[in-house]
Amino acid sequence: VPYLRVPLVLNFFATPERVMALGHTTLQQVLDAVLFEPGPWQEEYTKACPEHVPAKTREHMSTPCGLLFNELQHSPVGVIR
Repeated sequence: VPYLRVPLVLNFFATPERVMALGHTTLQQVLDAVLFEPGPWQEEYTKACPEHVPAKTREHMSTPCGLLFNELQHSPVGVIR
């Protein structure tokens, strides 16, 4: 789930026991991919909420600036703490 991925991965590596694991190139690449993956592009300023769950498309999950920026703008607590 794109919107849970960023805070979950950041919280995972935030502990002193796990931050040292980022010395491995593969895990650095995973963290980089999670944080800077652009995701689906949102052209319009607003977007419609899905009428059914699960939604028929993933258009409601698009962002204008990428997942990390979207998290910082709409739900910063999960990223900053």
